[in-house]
Amino acid sequence: MTACESFAIIKGRYDCLTELKKNIYSPKSGKMKNIGKYKITSILGKGAMGIVYRALDPDINREVAVKTIRFDLVSEEGDREEMMERFMREAQAAGKLTHPNIITIYDVGREKEMTYIVMQLIEGHSLQKVISSGEKISTQELIQLMDQLCKALDYAHDNGIIHRDIKPANILLDKEGKPFIVDFGVARLETSTLTQAGTTLGTPSYMSPEQVMGKKVDRRSDIFSLGGILYELLTGKRAFQAQSITTVIYKIIHEEPVALTEVKKGLPVGFEQIVCKALAKDPKDRYQNCAELATDLHNFDQLSDKTIPITMIQEELPTLMMKKKRKLWPIIAISAAAVLLAAAGGGYFLYQKTGEIPFLSGLFKGMKAEEPPLSPPPDAVIPGSIEDKLNRARESFDKEDYAETIRLAEAVLAEDAENIRAQEYLSEAKSKMGEVLVAQTPGTEEIKSETPSLSQDKKPEPLQTRAIIPGSTEDKLNRAKESLEKGDYDGTVRLAEEVIAKYPKNQTAQDYITKAKNEIMIAQILETGISSYENRDYRQCLQEMEKILELDKDHKEAKRYWSLADKTIYEANSTQEIRQIIESLRKAEEEKDLPAILYYVGSPDLQSTKRSDTMDIFNYYDDIMSIVDKASISIRFRDRRRAEVKFSNFSTAVNKQTGQRTKVFEGQVIWTMEKQGNVWKITKEDKI
Repeated sequence: MTACESFAIIKGRYDCLTELKKNIYSPKSGKMKNIGKYKITSILGKGAMGIVYRALDPDINREVAVKTIRFDLVSEEGDREEMMERFMREAQAAGKLTHPNIITIYDVGREKEMTYIVMQLIEGHSLQKVISSGEKISTQELIQLMDQLCKALDYAHDNGIIHRDIKPANILLDKEGKPFIVDFGVARLETSTLTQAGTTLGTPSYMSPEQVMGKKVDRRSDIFSLGGILYELLTGKRAFQAQSITTVIYKIIHEEPVALTEVKKGLPVGFEQIVCKALAKDPKDRYQNCAELATDLHNFDQLSDKTIPITMIQEELPTLMMKKKRKLWPIIAISAAAVLLAAAGGGYFLYQKTGEIPFLSGLFKGMKAEEPPLSPPPDAVIPGSIEDKLNRARESFDKEDYAETIRLAEAVLAEDAENIRAQEYLSEAKSKMGEVLVAQTPGTEEIKSETPSLSQDKKPEPLQTRAIIPGSTEDKLNRAKESLEKGDYDGTVRLAEEVIAKYPKNQTAQDYITKAKNEIMIAQILETGISSYENRDYRQCLQEMEKILELDKDHKEAKRYWSLADKTIYEANSTQEIRQIIESLRKAEEEKDLPAILYYVGSPDLQSTKRSDTMDIFNYYDDIMSIVDKASISIRFRDRRRAEVKFSNFSTAVNKQTGQRTKVFEGQVIWTMEKQGNVWKITKEDKI
């Protein structure tokens, strides 16, 4: 199966499920109150296979998660039955598993046209949210998380179950950070025959090469997905990412991910080797079980001297050679000729006996010499050359591997933007890929292309118009701009510097470099400032944010953290002032200092009331003792000028007539305060 066919199958299923979800979530469905005996309280989320609700099991008063699908909305009878079988298998597969890091299945049932599974409710969030938020995770936390996931997957694998869709969104973390693997909706029992060859489920970015190509998968496919998660946790970026599913699939099959140390400098070498082994293209080169992966993670600092085997796909050799500059080809050709001449003499005797020259047989596989050559055959094609790429583009087109045709054609155009054959192959392959996608998407009619197919006798008409040539200066500048807008400043600098290397005076590229480096510097200052804020060094945070605002007065994050730090400092100072006022008034009450008490009253009406009440106490009592419970003091700021203050107060005094100490007040005091000038004053007082 070609990568193109795999892509078509995935996209077809995604489109089908997207349409299904639209119908399920439409207002026509109405708001549900119950599913079976379970009382629906809210919607938790909308997954690839349906809606997940928060619900209550009335029999034991337990909150649960209920996942549903309405199979009657699937138009094709065959698809409906297959999806029902898959959904029921989710319960059967996961219901067999009892592990502290795997979601527990409680019940499964059907109501009218709706099938549902009742699962353990996890209060928390997905690992995907943790990654997307940029939340920092320590090395020890990462190893502990991966260790638990490895144990859970090994347990499932030992019970004959392959998950097939391991991804951050399918890992939930409870409030304590404990992980739970969820969604066995595409789990495949190793003994089951329901999944036929050629079907591809799962999330493309984390799928193994064998799963992408529709081949049989085993536990090592889940290990590949786990390696993808580890890569993302370490770098914050996916191992295989691109703007289209086609490119993602191609990268999974043919390309190695960017080295960890290139994406994030300073990572230990041991992590690089672990990720490389987990993401090996050939399952034989991967970890054979999750326990091996977990063991290496616990000993990552001891792996720097070890060598981990990685299988290089044979087709990648020309891709690597493609990166050399064109001006080297004459040297390569001359060198190749010299080597062939030297080899010819030594191989002549063998040729007389076998009809082959070993060196040429290895270099030009399948070619037979009619006579002992003293120089390279005139029609020999150098691997990695433009002619070689064009030949392989035709071969891949004839095999209907249009994704490979597109890749090779774009590689040629990157070297020779005006190459007509490459333009034709690119246009025709894209057209054919469009036909395949339409033909293999459920619910669509087959569309026949009017464009003649490529053949040795007839070629398609040259393109009248074409898009920007990949690899051209304009393409690099466009991608540099996109990188700048997305915040990938390192990528912006790299692309712009490639243009500058060729055109040193290109002002647009120079501007992108200046802006990107400025943003990189801002990012570094921002990181220092945020770190200061998190460490409660708010004054340092203010200074760092002011540096950024001098460079970019509209920087939103700098403004936000400046405001947060300034607000925190202001409220901390005001809190200290208000606490001092509480203490001053306590002492003034004990010392019968009426002017001091009235100084902090900011309302004429309250001043009059306060004067009267205080004078009554002073006239009837002596030896006043006032106690404020400092732990009870609560100060809430409405804004920079208003605050609400609460505290507990207990006062006693000696009655002048009886000479007995008596309780004067016991309860809570509530103040409304305003900043009048530079002094906080009481505008309202309640005693409870």
